Amino acid sequence: MSSEFIEQSISEDSTVVALCVQAEHLVRTQQLLPAERLLQEAARRFPRQAVFIRLLAKLALLQKRQAQALGLFQRAVAMSPGYLQAQSGLAQCLLAEGRLPEAREHFRVALGLMLAAPVYTPKPAGDEIRFDAVAAERGLWRVLSVMAKNGVHAFATSGTLLGLTREGALLPFDKDMDIGLPFAEMPKAIAVMQALGWKPLNTVKGLVNPVAFSHPQYGVIDLCGFSLEAEKQQMVSGFWFESREHPWSRVTEFPRFKLNYNEQAGYPCWHVAEPGLLLEALYGADWVTPQPDFDTVIAACNLRGFALLTECFVYARILSNWQQGRVPKAHFLARTVQQYLSGDALMNNIERALHEKSLTDDLK
Repeated sequence: MSSEFIEQSISEDSTVVALCVQAEHLVRTQQLLPAERLLQEAARRFPRQAVFIRLLAKLALLQKRQAQALGLFQRAVAMSPGYLQAQSGLAQCLLAEGRLPEAREHFRVALGLMLAAPVYTPKPAGDEIRFDAVAAERGLWRVLSVMAKNGVHAFATSGTLLGLTREGALLPFDKDMDIGLPFAEMPKAIAVMQALGWKPLNTVKGLVNPVAFSHPQYGVIDLCGFSLEAEKQQMVSGFWFESREHPWSRVTEFPRFKLNYNEQAGYPCWHVAEPGLLLEALYGADWVTPQPDFDTVIAACNLRGFALLTECFVYARILSNWQQGRVPKAHFLARTVQQYLSGDALMNNIERALHEKSLTDDLK
């Protein structure tokens, strides 16, 4: 009953639960077509059970049928507006489609449902993303070296720069690598990544920065574009929706910095001459002290305001961490939101609930 495919709140009907278990087994063994047939038949047999529609939506996502998944999640929510997992799934789909105002609405509904009646769905053992820091670092230096040879001024940034500077290696708990570069050089950088066998990843429709790639051996790299704001004599980066000027864009501000070109780990490439400038801008003056719950996307010290894209990201992360039982992380994120939405009753109630849950868990 611990699987994300099974919720204790669905139904007491043992047949429904048994069908969910069977569908889960088929999905985990990569038998997606039999799973789809089983769920379609179950939906016909139990027309008032939104769980089967939601599971069909998740299956459609696995098969990269985004439009179908969105329609199915909408149908599940229409059938059962109080169904937490359906509201959450719909919000995630809307975010991926770039429909941010609608995504925000459904994330907040889902958070309200979680607050009223928490539903915990820890990831099964073995489902965690495995980050091979040693292999990833080899891939990183190779990419940076080839970028340099092709005229791209690419350098390690964000969490990748933090690990290399503070620990002398990539952070072992990281999930991807971050490469900065002039935004004007992004087309050339994308061509280099594809020539090296990296495959583009779908993120949020309409997002032009960063651009994500995956590799079966090295993991995931985000290409993060930087631009100069000459009037302010500063650099800006972040998550740009259509452009950095778009009101939904998440913009981060940096002092101007210089790059040096020399050998790193045996690879000639560009790197930040004074990494402390970037790291202090992102993580604060105490960047040398590890902060396990820190989330750069949400809590960066150099955020320009609290854009709609940031708001959607933080709601998604609070929800996923809370549901998976990572209460300290969810609580950190909720406290971060309060800096920007101090009068928001929903977020204030969530912060209090997570604080109380943290205290209770500490006493166990």
